[in-house]
Amino acid sequence: MNEKQITIEKLQDALSRIESKENGIYFTPPLCVNSNINLLKPYMDKIELLEMDATVAASHIPDQSLDYIFIDGDHSYSAVVRDLDNYWDKVRTGGIFAGHDWNLPAVNQAVNEFRQKNNITSEIRFTQSNVWFWYK
Repeated sequence: MNEKQITIEKLQDALSRIESKENGIYFTPPLCVNSNINLLKPYMDKIELLEMDATVAASHIPDQSLDYIFIDGDHSYSAVVRDLDNYWDKVRTGGIFAGHDWNLPAVNQAVNEFRQKNNITSEIRFTQSNVWFWYK
């Protein structure tokens, strides 16, 4: 099996962010982005980095091609809805559909409405760090 991780980050935007505790959301400071890239260097043969907006990146990923997705992007309601809609078909049946920040009302609402709209009945699970996930 050719295992590969696809990471999507619009690095230009990430590099311009500053650490902020506004509204309980932490933004990645440039030092963290650079440190993470340096940590990943030994594994770059297994990582495909798509330096683009998540909406654009979705068109580069074939449907049913991912075993696992972890959504942790823009936390506004409309952006979460867009990410859920754009990436649901990318995960194969039996794969894991997951994300972060269940504690944020916009994320919680968007995920619950998405599950209802798509008749998703598999159990949604949670971790202590506000991660939500289910098996597709």
